[in-house]
Amino acid sequence: LAGLSKEELAELAAHMHVRNYRAEQTIVAVHDDTADVFFILSGRVQVTIYSRTGREINYRDLEPGDNFGELSAIDGAKRSANVIAAVPSIVASMTAVDFRHMLQRYPSVLDSTLRALTLRIRQLSERVADFSRPGPVRVCAELLRIAEPFRQGRGASIVPAPVQKDLANRITINREEVSRT
Repeated sequence: LAGLSKEELAELAAHMHVRNYRAEQTIVAVHDDTADVFFILSGRVQVTIYSRTGREINYRDLEPGDNFGELSAIDGAKRSANVIAAVPSIVASMTAVDFRHMLQRYPSVLDSTLRALTLRIRQLSERVADFSRPGPVRVCAELLRIAEPFRQGRGASIVPAPVQKDLANRITINREEVSRT
């Protein structure tokens, strides 16, 4: 929505519903048949799924300025993941009909949505390739992925440091292997 004018943003805000979520509260559950699109205003949320064995896989963290739910809004299919507030969060939602109307009306929003979806596909393709690598390589690759926004020249400081359990859930290995690495 970054390219929209204040007037256009105000018009879209009239179609949004804002809600507060407490830490660990589910915003969207996998297989829900809802289709709203969500915009994170404050806080942090985690996108997770569970393996067949019941292991939690956290494959994406979202922060203010990020959005989610556009897949169901576009294709009408059920939700593909759980989205859970990691910390107290404020999230705005928009109906699928309003979202699709926004994409048609504002080419810049359509363009940025397509770019974001393309980036997500590329990132998920990389992650699938990572699953064939040994555990220590996966730990290092995930740390580099997390560090990207914090890069300063050739180095980076990840603040706050990732929790080993969360890191293990992101790359589907056990916490002990993360600790050893």
